[in-house]
Amino acid sequence: MAELCGRYQISRETGYQRSERYRREGEAGLQDRSRALKRVIEFGVFPER
Repeated sequence: MAELCGRYQISRETGYQRSERYRREGEAGLQDRSRALKRVIEFGVFPER
């Protein structure tokens, strides 16, 4: 896994996460995902208006 992650310049943690998503979802699991909503919910970060 370390060699593969190094080739694509991603952390091993990200590599293992994507590997698991690929196992569950196929190629769709390899697409980048927005973390915006997760951050709003977890940290209570709301844009000022």
